[in-house]
Amino acid sequence: KIFEEGPPSIVPEPIFREMEAAAVRLCKEIGYRSAGTVEYLFNAETGNYYFLELNPRLQVEHPVTEGLTGVSVPATQLQVAMGIPLNKVPSIREFYGKPPSDLSVELDLATSSPMPIDTHVIAARITAENPDEGFKPTSGRIDRINFQSQGNVWGYFSVTANGGVHEYADSQFGHVFAAGPTREDARKALVLALKELFIYGEIRTTVEYLIQLLETPDFKDNTIDTAWLDGLIAEKAIGVKMDSPDVVMCATTVRAYRRIKEAEQTFLANLDKGQLSTAPLREVDKFSMETTHENIKYNFDVARVAPDTITMTINGKEVETKVREMADGSLLVMYQGITHQVFATEEPLGLRMILDGVTVLLPKTYDPSELRTDITGKVVRYLVPEGGKVDRGQAYVEVEAMKMIMPLKAGEAGTITPAKSPGSIIQQGDLLASVELADPSKVQSIVPFDGELVLPAAATWNPDSTSNALDSARSAERELGLIMDGYDKDPEPLVQQLLSSLADRALLPLSVLDAMSNLGNKCPAGLEMPLRRYLNAYLSSSEKAPTREVATKVQEIVDAYLNSLPEGEAREAKRTAIASIVETNSEFKDGQRAHAIRVWASLLSKYSQTESQFANKALDQGILDLVKANKDSLDAVLSPVMSHMSLRRRSTLVCSLLRSLATFPSVFDVVALRAVPEELKAIIAQIADLPSPTYADVSLEARNYMDLKQAKPLADTLADLKEGLTKMGPTDLAAETDLQANLLTKLFHDSDDKVALLATETYVRRIYATYDIKEVATSTADDLRVTEWKYETGDITPEGSPARARYGMSAVLPEGADIADKFDDVLAKYAGEKGDDEAVNVLHIVLPPGAATTEDETAAKLEAVVKGKAADLAAKGVRTLSVFVPGFKSTGAPLIFGFSASDDYAEDKLRRGFYPTLHHLQELGRLENFSVERLFSKGDDVQVFVGTEKDDADAAPKRRPPTPNLYVRMTTYSKDQLVEAAPRLLQQALDEVERARLDKRVAPTSSSRIFLHVVPAFDSPAELLVGNFEKVMKTTLAAYAPRLLKLSIDEIEVKIHCNVEGQAKKQGVRLMATSLEGKWLQTAGYLEYLDPVTGIGSTYCTISPDSGSDPEVCMLQPYRADNSLDTKRATARRIGTTYCYDFLGLLERAAIAEWQAHFDEMNQPAAMPEEILASTELALKADGSAVEPVDRLVGTNDVGMVAWDCVLKTPEYPEGRPIVIVANDCTYQSGSFGVREDDVFKKVSEYARAKGVPRVHLASNSGARIGLAEEVKPYFKVQWNDAANPSAGFDYLYLTEEDYKTLGEEVVIADKVDVDGETRYKLDSVIGKVNGIGVENLRGSGMIAGETSAAYEDIFTLSYVTGRSVGIGAYLNRLGQRVIQKDQGPIILTGFSALNKLLGREVYSSQDQLGGPQIMLPNGVAHVGVPDDQEGMAAVVKWLSFTPKTVDEMAPARPTADPVDRKVEFKPTSAPYDPRDFLAGTVDADGKKLAGFFDEGSFTEYHEQWGKSVVIGRARLGGMPVGAIAVETRLTETRIPADPANPASSETVLQQAGQVWFPDSAFKTAQALTDFNNGERLPVFIFANWRGFSGGTRDMFGEVLKYGAYIVDALRKHDAPVFVYIPPHGELRGGSWVVVDPTINEEMMEMYADCDSRGGILEPPGICDIKFRKPDLLKLMARNDPVIAELTEKMGSLSSEEDIKATQAEIEARQETLLPLYLQVAYEFADLHDRPGRMKAKGVIRDVVSWEDSRLYFYKRLKRRVAEFRVQKTFSALAGRKVERSEVNAKLEEVAKASSVDWEDDLAVAEWLDSSSDKVQAAAKDLAFDSVSEQFAQLLAPLDASQRSSLLSKLKE
Repeated sequence: KIFEEGPPSIVPEPIFREMEAAAVRLCKEIGYRSAGTVEYLFNAETGNYYFLELNPRLQVEHPVTEGLTGVSVPATQLQVAMGIPLNKVPSIREFYGKPPSDLSVELDLATSSPMPIDTHVIAARITAENPDEGFKPTSGRIDRINFQSQGNVWGYFSVTANGGVHEYADSQFGHVFAAGPTREDARKALVLALKELFIYGEIRTTVEYLIQLLETPDFKDNTIDTAWLDGLIAEKAIGVKMDSPDVVMCATTVRAYRRIKEAEQTFLANLDKGQLSTAPLREVDKFSMETTHENIKYNFDVARVAPDTITMTINGKEVETKVREMADGSLLVMYQGITHQVFATEEPLGLRMILDGVTVLLPKTYDPSELRTDITGKVVRYLVPEGGKVDRGQAYVEVEAMKMIMPLKAGEAGTITPAKSPGSIIQQGDLLASVELADPSKVQSIVPFDGELVLPAAATWNPDSTSNALDSARSAERELGLIMDGYDKDPEPLVQQLLSSLADRALLPLSVLDAMSNLGNKCPAGLEMPLRRYLNAYLSSSEKAPTREVATKVQEIVDAYLNSLPEGEAREAKRTAIASIVETNSEFKDGQRAHAIRVWASLLSKYSQTESQFANKALDQGILDLVKANKDSLDAVLSPVMSHMSLRRRSTLVCSLLRSLATFPSVFDVVALRAVPEELKAIIAQIADLPSPTYADVSLEARNYMDLKQAKPLADTLADLKEGLTKMGPTDLAAETDLQANLLTKLFHDSDDKVALLATETYVRRIYATYDIKEVATSTADDLRVTEWKYETGDITPEGSPARARYGMSAVLPEGADIADKFDDVLAKYAGEKGDDEAVNVLHIVLPPGAATTEDETAAKLEAVVKGKAADLAAKGVRTLSVFVPGFKSTGAPLIFGFSASDDYAEDKLRRGFYPTLHHLQELGRLENFSVERLFSKGDDVQVFVGTEKDDADAAPKRRPPTPNLYVRMTTYSKDQLVEAAPRLLQQALDEVERARLDKRVAPTSSSRIFLHVVPAFDSPAELLVGNFEKVMKTTLAAYAPRLLKLSIDEIEVKIHCNVEGQAKKQGVRLMATSLEGKWLQTAGYLEYLDPVTGIGSTYCTISPDSGSDPEVCMLQPYRADNSLDTKRATARRIGTTYCYDFLGLLERAAIAEWQAHFDEMNQPAAMPEEILASTELALKADGSAVEPVDRLVGTNDVGMVAWDCVLKTPEYPEGRPIVIVANDCTYQSGSFGVREDDVFKKVSEYARAKGVPRVHLASNSGARIGLAEEVKPYFKVQWNDAANPSAGFDYLYLTEEDYKTLGEEVVIADKVDVDGETRYKLDSVIGKVNGIGVENLRGSGMIAGETSAAYEDIFTLSYVTGRSVGIGAYLNRLGQRVIQKDQGPIILTGFSALNKLLGREVYSSQDQLGGPQIMLPNGVAHVGVPDDQEGMAAVVKWLSFTPKTVDEMAPARPTADPVDRKVEFKPTSAPYDPRDFLAGTVDADGKKLAGFFDEGSFTEYHEQWGKSVVIGRARLGGMPVGAIAVETRLTETRIPADPANPASSETVLQQAGQVWFPDSAFKTAQALTDFNNGERLPVFIFANWRGFSGGTRDMFGEVLKYGAYIVDALRKHDAPVFVYIPPHGELRGGSWVVVDPTINEEMMEMYADCDSRGGILEPPGICDIKFRKPDLLKLMARNDPVIAELTEKMGSLSSEEDIKATQAEIEARQETLLPLYLQVAYEFADLHDRPGRMKAKGVIRDVVSWEDSRLYFYKRLKRRVAEFRVQKTFSALAGRKVERSEVNAKLEEVAKASSVDWEDDLAVAEWLDSSSDKVQAAAKDLAFDSVSEQFAQLLAPLDASQRSSLLSKLKE
């Protein structure tokens, strides 16, 4: 049933009456008395009707009857049940036209007829059925029902919103009834009602279908029959046809929008769990989507361009769609001016949408003929052979994934064809097999849409809404702001649109008019009319005044209006009302440029603010910082993260904005600003400082703009030059340091001949300053301005090769002259001649301004002219011709072309733009092996090139393109002394390198080389200059080492000149700091001699002691193109580290910096020792038994492990201390560990252990080496199961007999088989010729793991992780325990990409997520983090400064400027404080410095991020190195990160209370004690302030008990003094006392306490709860309170029971009042048991030490204990056994007393021990004699008398 209606108008009235009478008879016949329904079937053609059924109940359509009759059927039913006859029911009587209440009027139902019916009612059943699936019932949630009953329509529903229809319910859940005078009226009312009915949820309904049925002609004409509906269903004649383009667009938009929102919500949900991965957001900006509708597939490219806007592109057509999410869950989708409302639900069958009220289903496509995998793994085997039959649900293949075998099943039956072979690696979505379906109808034919998607558009829609400058500016600014927010748009055209709009003079009037319009009626008429009149007139005018004038005029009109108002509130009210107009106008008061600058600043500021949150950080660290800053509003994290993820597009916009700033003067037709406005300057400076390479583009553009603005205006510079020419003259002006020589060329055509000639002479003297100029003459003749000069090379030439006389001439052509016409005139003036050998003369021709078009066109024209005069030039001896075009560049610099005789006067492009001598001054000829490109540089005297090795046709092809090198060439005319100038010049050069490295053409791994030519000569001798250079470079390089490393500086070359006494010529000197020969920036100096013809350095002699003792004469050659060291360095830089051999240089620089810091601390002059670092390379002996010193060239190692035996001079060991360094060479097979590497590592470690010296491991590796037998690869063959069908798999691999014999039996293990007469060797195992490609490497890894574990126990071991350290490399770091980790040095077991493949999805984005510092520092694997390798080496040197020279010694004291007898000024308080303040000192709130316990500046913290409730570090006390352990009193947090591999995991933040040991801090304490002991032998100070161990469930499960026990283990083994000191307000209780009690190691441990400290089992409240309970408190009161005593005495004298009770009540009341007070008394009593006095009395502490005086006290004690320790070692060595401290002290006390030394005076004893070595030695020998005698006696005891005698005789012999 769908509809019910009445009355049945198709039935004639008489027949209907018969039906009624028959129904009554039937009910009477069976005796039925109640409401009921008799159903008939009526044949309209015959008039016959047929009985169907009797329903003896109330039916759901009863309201139809009620609507027709006005009778309530249920009410009537109840009345009948009550026994009331029908004819007496009022509504029945009324229906029959009888008075309802007057029962006297009889009603005979059998004979009476009802009143005529004048109403028609139609009912529609609302069911949860799917009309598209044959009215199949549906079930599910109902989210919303919206229906409004009216006078003629009403309805009811059995469910409400948020309810539902379950699968066991009837599908009908609602009914709608419509009434009207006629059937047609009722039908129309029902149609309208159904259209307004809205039902949304998981169910389907028939509403839309019912509407269509009601609109059919058959229903309207009432000609329906029982076959009508079935026929419509069969024919699918009913349905609402939506336009496919709209359906597709809305569906795709909904899916795209939801995909974006789901990604954002997933990201935020992950953040809430501590998951920092940006994976959910990676494909939000741009992605592809498919939508299939009516078997057509639409492929869209989707881009998000605004928060509510996406663009959809299909077949080249782009449609912009806006989406707004409504409160009811629907989406408003608008495109091309039309809005659609969409409710959409993804269902198992597909996407169901209610689009503008019409339900549309887009079913999912499914192709059962393709069997694809939904997992990533490997095919194990096919279970059905090719061509075999497979049934639906049958497993057809087994795959392996994550070590599990899983079967995959077929979706349909058919014949299978495998698409992969067993063993194939598969990814999600890969096709595994095809199925020829048994039922082909299962395949759906889907065709792609390839036409144009035609969408309707609103009549008023205009895609270009920017009708004027204001709209255009706002639109462009809004769009650019969206780009800054990370949205996908093309920035360049928008920048130009914004710029042109802001420059439009209509912008201000339009902006003011818009502000007025926005005010509406609030805009006063008195202001509006004059303003509109003026602004409209301005807009219609063809000539528009400047915006500044317009703004002034607008303000005048506003002021005039306001002044016309009476003063007071009225005027101020209007002023407030029109504030928006004034504010808009004020934006333009300084002109359009100022307004544009503010717009630019706003846009650039968005970039700067976002990127400042990510610069210099890993992405996840940046996100973590944002999360911490926005804990309560994580939504605030989304915007900056999404913006940053679009960094490339946003950087492109920033570059465009910065470039366009330079065009502002021309765009706005104004004079360029002399300075950048502050609001813009600060932002650009921030952008310029952003780090490369991430921000290289924007940083470079920002710096270029700032440089442009810093340059002095050209006109001012030229004016200064003119003044200088006349006042100073050419000679003095040419020597000026800051002279801009190229700008002199602008004056060559000055109208004043004198100025022009002076400028020419000055120019000549300047650029030829390194030459010996003999004569300069200027003249004017035949409209040429001529300058001639004679000169020679200025430096000494080799003996026997005198300098050649040279001639030069400059000819300035007049205005309008052409070089072709004037060339002969110039040559006629030229007085040069060619000698017997090469040409040496020069010629300059200066063209008139404007003589050049483009560079290349001018060059071609000039070359043609010059080549035509080649013979004449050669005859004149012209070696180089330079042609100038003055003022060609915007900076005023000329365009210069060079033509060289060596190339037959063709243009030398390398010389283009350079003044004539620059090529020689900067030795550009040495770049001849490289293809060079010139990069931007700031000045004429600085040139920057990127050079790529030229292709060698004969060389073998390289595996990867050569890495370009960066060359910075500088010329300086600075007259500073070399020592003072070196740091400044180096900084300047580094600035140029840093700028150049921002250029995309410079690779991150490029080597940087600096060449500096200092032109002015020095008066000092060459030898002294070289010596000074080497000294200053040592400290300078140490100071700038981090920057030198960052910029990859491999060579610094300085060319200088020095005057030689008695000679006119100067001595050329070349100073070098180069890594190209191996050592990092090794310094050297050379005397240089010039070629007499070329004037270029040809030979040089070594004079530097660092360069070798014997002078050596060499040729100065071009830079080598093929430099293996360059390649190795580039390889190391590519993976983020430094070439292993360069670490020696970094170590030396770190030591120099440490020395410098020491001199600064001591306020002493820097007296650096000579040869701070001496190193000898170690290599494996030929037999592999040990390592030995080798002398080989750097980089010639043939193994990926290198080592050095070093002697390092430090402030602790000025004479030098030995250390052994072993390093992975990451340039050799990626630094992997093979057998040979393992052998080298083991032997080097054994070498260090044998010497007892520190072993430092520089780690940058890729784990155990993997490989295959490459020699077998070309030979093995495959035996296929079916050679014609490889997909059937293979049987085995084999070798032919010939190949087997070629390889040899030792290479493979194979079984000989015969196949069809062919002898084969079936491979069983491949061994290979090379040792080190498989398990042998794992064995080696185990070997060096064991060796490192042993080394940690025997000597000082330290690992510096400079690059990634993988697998065994990571284990070596941990086994060596002490780890310094670089920021880019992850310690990992498996690479992130390998893990992603294993997991089958992109989970990890970097190695840092697995083992970066953010993981390894908080978990305690790494002790300290550093940003770069120089800091890493500094950390190594710092750590070594606390360690002894050898393992048998203790580290010496280092001189300190901090007095040992000063007070400890910072005192711990009872309130929480930072323990570092008392360790190292601090500054109080008033800025006063408070000294700490240790020497100032000596405390270095380690493991800062791990186990934060304990602080550990190393420090010095009176210069003596010690270990320190202190306790955090504040609340700390421990962060356990979420695992990105597990989406359900969450970050856990654990809060840890102060003064408590937790599992991590207990482990940290034990680890620190072990580190202090093993190899360091450090005395330890434990500032004990623990209340106990955390014993909760989580911490007990976290093994706090085990780690607490580790502390005891570590202390028991400690072999150096340990001082446990309870500081002021500190307390040591319970288990925490137990694990540090001195009895653990009585020989080494001592305990002390401050007078304000406490120690005990429990705190006073705890002990009182047990031992001083309420009864004890009452007794205490009774003894001490006189009131209670009096009442007690009184009660004893009372006899009345009532009086006794009253007195007892008084006593109890008094007791309750006093109880809190006496509880404090009890606490005080208990506290008295915990004080230091009792501790000392019980002997559990050695002494009570005042905190203020503790530094001096412990200094004396430490000095004595260290001295005793050394003596004890001496005694033990002589005795041949360990002599206990008690024995030593007993002997020493005896000797000391004999020497009148106070044995109780620690300092006196220590000084006596240090100064009385003879007495101590004698005492040691005495003790040794007694010890040896005792041992000898024990050995002799078992022998008889004759044996003893014989033995003694032999001993005497």
